[in-house]
Amino acid sequence: MHVKRKALGRGLDALLPTAEPIPVPEAIPDVKAVAEIDVNLIVPNPYQPRTTVSDAALDELAESIRAQGVIQPILVRRVDRKYQLVAGERRWRAAIKAEKTHIPAIIVEPTEREMLEWALLENVQREDLNAIEEARAYQTLIDEFGLSQEELAARVGKKRSSVANALRLLKLPPNVQQDIMGGTLTAGHGRALLAVEDPHKQAHLHQQILARKLSVRQAEQLATRLGKTKAVKTRKKIEDDPQLASLIEQLSERVGAKVCVKSKGKTQGRVEIYYSSPEDLDRILSLLCLSTNQR
Repeated sequence: MHVKRKALGRGLDALLPTAEPIPVPEAIPDVKAVAEIDVNLIVPNPYQPRTTVSDAALDELAESIRAQGVIQPILVRRVDRKYQLVAGERRWRAAIKAEKTHIPAIIVEPTEREMLEWALLENVQREDLNAIEEARAYQTLIDEFGLSQEELAARVGKKRSSVANALRLLKLPPNVQQDIMGGTLTAGHGRALLAVEDPHKQAHLHQQILARKLSVRQAEQLATRLGKTKAVKTRKKIEDDPQLASLIEQLSERVGAKVCVKSKGKTQGRVEIYYSSPEDLDRILSLLCLSTNQR
């Protein structure tokens, strides 16, 4: 027996646009497309990426459920004598808060992999996660399924740059990530902190943002000032080394783009080549590959 798409509303359609109708297990007798299940027989999804739920938002949803009931069924799977949530944890928790004894649910048979993917994608696409939870969800999808950032971006319907910026937040210290999860800082503040590479200066900027309640723009301006000392020192080293300055100029002319060299100690560093568009990047890569092949 198959569940009609209409019964899912926009939920699963938005989650898995190409999914086929979900079969209801024949082993469970008298199960209809949508079953009313005792809320006490439902257990949480172990793959749920959301670790924080706003009490105010949950109260608001509970009030809606008291007045209109649960409009969109949750998804569950049978585990022993109970039902494990696949998607819809907020609705389930709000239904309990609204003192509902039963909740409409669709019983499915996903694999462990599908359980993880559905739970992550449901929240990512509905924007129910905070910035750190979203980043962790992306990282889990990448780690578990071997997705590239491009593939992940296509899967969740976002730009690759948005996915990349979200993942960068995981490079922040744990205490900063906790502040973002708690709402004390925004993702914008987090990106401003990432612009400061020195750990001590980054910690100082973090304290200043909290103490002075800086806006994202103010945090970015302070981050720029904190990072200037290092940039000035790097330029000074290049100016003091005419040979290095000449090599940078030659490389810039060869690739037709801005080139920067950043020193790290006496013997290490990195070369950065700037591009203005995807087409410009392709052009530069073609030049570099051609130069390598001609050797």
